[in-house]
Amino acid sequence: MSVLRERPGKELLSWAAQGALYGFGYIRPRPPRKPPRETSTLVFVHGLAMNRASFFPLQGYLRLMGYDAQSSRNFGIPDSIEAMAEAVGRLVERAAPEGRVTIVAHSMGGLAARWYVQQMGGDARVDRIVTLATPHRGTYLASNASTGLLNQFDPEGPFIRSLNDSPMPPTVELHSIVAGQDLIVVPRAAGQAPFGESVTFDDLGHMDVLLSPRVFAAVHLALRS
Repeated sequence: MSVLRERPGKELLSWAAQGALYGFGYIRPRPPRKPPRETSTLVFVHGLAMNRASFFPLQGYLRLMGYDAQSSRNFGIPDSIEAMAEAVGRLVERAAPEGRVTIVAHSMGGLAARWYVQQMGGDARVDRIVTLATPHRGTYLASNASTGLLNQFDPEGPFIRSLNDSPMPPTVELHSIVAGQDLIVVPRAAGQAPFGESVTFDDLGHMDVLLSPRVFAAVHLALRS
């Protein structure tokens, strides 16, 4: 089997694995532990039509690395990315009433996290955003979308333009992890944010990034930067 045929098959397995995890996302989350010393609380923001279980493998890895202060929730399917950003803000306040926060987000969750920080004053609470397979520059799959939410992913639409025309606050670091075989973020280079640090995994797809030990290590490196 050629490499080109192996990659879609691997991505399908990742979608199946995420489907298997999905039901566990409705188990009531445990209260986040108070972060030791000056460590930020990690807040996880899932993507469209997913739930918090999508991050369970990465969260387990980061706990092994000593990051015990973690928090997540199910966001459902919002009416807009701005509405999801408001929910991200509420999660931040609940997870860490005091202290600082690092947001780790997948796909649409990264856009909501950025909107919260860039447009809603979230930089007062957030030190860092790490995104995985987020359509920072939109996706052409949404160019002919028929719903308001999906229209916000249009690369030429007002939401993406407004987000990328606004600067990232200087106190917030942005790290974008790009899936080089992404079939959702098109073109795949759209997964690279217009500012901040970026790393691309040429052989991974949109869901692969949630299960890859190499991505886990890259997230860990970003948290330590």
